[in-house]
Amino acid sequence: MKEREEILAKTHKDATRKETEIVEEARNEASRIRERAQRDITQEREKMQEELKQETVQLASVMAEKLMKHSIQAEDQKMLLDQAVKEMEEADWHQ
Repeated sequence: MKEREEILAKTHKDATRKETEIVEEARNEASRIRERAQRDITQEREKMQEELKQETVQLASVMAEKLMKHSIQAEDQKMLLDQAVKEMEEADWHQ
C-alpha cells in the first residue's frame, strides 16, 4: 500500500513538473511570437513610410514640373507681349 502511494505521489509530482514545463514553454513561445509580430509591424511601418516618402517626392516632382512649365509659359507670354509693345513704340505710325 505504501509503495502504491509512493508511486502515485511520484506520478503526481512528475505530472506537476511536466505541467510547469509545458506552461513555461508556452509562455516563451507566446513571447517569441509577440516579439516577431512587433518586429514585423515595425518593418512594415518603416516600409510604408518609405513608400509614402517616395510617392510624396514623385508627386512633388510632377507638381514642380507642371509649375515650371506654367511659369515658363507665362514668362514667355510676358516677354512676347513686352517685345510687341516695344516694337509698337518704336514703329513710325505717321507714314
